Amino acid sequence: MSTQAPGSSTTGAFLNCLNGLTQAPPRRAPPKDAPTMSLPAPNHPCWQKLATGALNRLKTQHLGTQLLSKRIERSTDPMDVKVKEIQAFFAKWERALPAEVAQLAAL
Repeated sequence: MSTQAPGSSTTGAFLNCLNGLTQAPPRRAPPKDAPTMSLPAPNHPCWQKLATGALNRLKTQHLGTQLLSKRIERSTDPMDVKVKEIQAFFAKWERALPAEVAQLAAL
C-alpha cells in the first residue's frame, strides 16, 4: 500500500497527462514543396456536371463524399441548390480530399 500524500508526484503526473488530453494537438503545416490544389471557381462548369451525375464518376474512398453523391443523385432539389451543396462540401473538406479535388475540373 502506498503512503504518498494527495498531490504527490504520482497524482501530479496523472493530472498532467489528463491536461494533455484536453488540449488539441498542434497543427502541422504542409511541406513547402507540397502541391496545393484549389477548388475550381464557383462559375466553373464542373459544378453543374457534378450536380447532374458526374459526382458518381468521382473516384473516392471517403465515406462522406460517397454519401453526398448518393444524396445528390436522389435529390429532387433544383440544380442551383445541388450545386451550392456540392461547392460547400468541397470547400469544407478541400484539405482532406486532395485526390478528389484534383479530379473535379476533369469531370
